[in-house]
Amino acid sequence: MRNDLLQNYIKAEFGRELQLVKDCKTRWSSLAAMISRFNLVRPCIFKALIDLKKTSSSYSFTGDECNTLTDIERALEPVKLDVSVLCHEDATLVLLKLHSDS
Repeated sequence: MRNDLLQNYIKAEFGRELQLVKDCKTRWSSLAAMISRFNLVRPCIFKALIDLKKTSSSYSFTGDECNTLTDIERALEPVKLDVSVLCHEDATLVLLKLHSDS
């Protein structure tokens, strides 16, 4: 029910459903994907939370928490790109250095 409410706002904003990404303990990059998706659909989440508060939900986020998530997303982005370069079969540290400089 809560996800249906959220998806209504997401469809209105993006024209299609976007599921939230859950963190996976065995994949570091899932944290980056989870935070990125949350930040993308944050306005929709806030709208859904307002509706849920009407039914006695007590979820809320402060501005500092939102700013921290944005900062974490920005910090993880270069790491995510570098790891994706290193995951290629022909990757070397020289290739990583060239990618980081561009």
